[in-house]
Amino acid sequence: MGPTRNFLMGDQVTIADYFGACLLTAGEIVHCDLSPWPNVTRWLKTMQALPNWGKVHEKFYSNLVGPMKDAPFAMF
Repeated sequence: MGPTRNFLMGDQVTIADYFGACLLTAGEIVHCDLSPWPNVTRWLKTMQALPNWGKVHEKFYSNLVGPMKDAPFAMF
């Protein structure tokens, strides 16, 4: 990954991208801020723009992320 590649291993999505995206999007439940890592943020937005992302993650966002939207979390 980097500023010149769309995905982790180059310009084609691989299983590594899907696995990594699952791990990082879990951070949305606890309001994880990825902005200090612009390449990671850009890559995750690329993953989320894939045609089936919304359908595949519909329950995740409606059942987990949505209800936790305003929940306070202890930050260290």
